[in-house]
This record gives sequence, structure tokens and C-alpha cells, in this order.
Amino acid sequence: LDFVNLLAFSVFEDGIYYIDRIESGKKYSIRFHEFASGSNRLITTFDGQPNNGLGVSPDRKTFLFSNAVGTGSDLMMIENFR
Repeated sequence: LDFVNLLAFSVFEDGIYYIDRIESGKKYSIRFHEFASGSNRLITTFDGQPNNGLGVSPDRKTFLFSNAVGTGSDLMMIENFR
């Protein structure tokens, strides 16, 4: 994990949730890096350009980030995350 190039992240005692670029910058992912094992787990992927930070609720079921996409885009919320 290259911490220098992280686009946005949120730190917890057991690891870091972070946004990572995939597919030449056209697609991004939210991933979790676990400190103890060093493993990285994919949470979700999305299109668009993420902006300014990543918020994760204390129960880790809700994620908040801004995402620049084309005009007429919708606000999306992920519920019941596991």
C-alpha cells in the first residue's frame, strides 16, 4: 500500500479505508487495508473523480465522499453495508 498516493482515507484502530484509482483513472474503488495481516479488501467500485476526503461511520456501514461525474448526476447512498 502506497500511503503517499492515497486519494482519500479514514483511519481506524485496525486499519485504513481508502480510495484507490483503477482502470487508468476512470474507475475508483474503496478498499480496506488491515494493519495486522497487511491484506487489502475491496469494499466497492465507482465511476467518476473522487474529491476531498472519505468519511466512514463508526459502525462502518456508511461511507461518505464526493464524486465528480457528468452533469445531471444523482446523489447515492449505500445502506446495509457488510
